Amino acid sequence: MRISVRILHRAAGRRRCRDNEGAPLPDTKGVEVKVVPALAAVDAANWDGVANPAPALYNPFVSHAFLLALEQARCVGPGTGWMPRHLVVEG
Repeated sequence: MRISVRILHRAAGRRRCRDNEGAPLPDTKGVEVKVVPALAAVDAANWDGVANPAPALYNPFVSHAFLLALEQARCVGPGTGWMPRHLVVEG
């Protein structure tokens, strides 16, 4: 599994997105990244489709149900030292 990390490079006055191996990334025009403070605002099927796309490699600790349960039980949030901030990419 390859994980791409976007790094902005300035060259000749323009920005280019590169992955963690230095290869150019596809055009990201029209892509929007939002910070969502509560997982209840994110569709569970969409979240799980990205967090756990392969059933054979299922990780319960990144599932929507698990993370939502942490928030609802107040295991994360004010006073715990852990503030939920979920990144949602659309476009």
